Amino acid sequence: MTIRREEFDAALASLRELRDAVAQNAADLKIQFERIAQMQAQLDSDRRSDEKRPPRKKSTPSPTAAAADRPRERRSHPR
Repeated sequence: MTIRREEFDAALASLRELRDAVAQNAADLKIQFERIAQMQAQLDSDRRSDEKRPPRKKSTPSPTAAAADRPRERRSHPR
């Protein structure tokens, strides 16, 4: 089987395009990996700082919130 020079050159050009595409994809993936690593480090740091904090006290309901749960009292108003 004989390959013509044009076919060989076309195959080389195609291989170069594929090589460049692979290199670009590898560079993009490296950047994404670094960003994910930074986000994971930040998340780990946030989790560690949350573990060091004392637990929060449960808040007591405010008087207005507690009053909202009870039916309204009828009061007579002087006229």
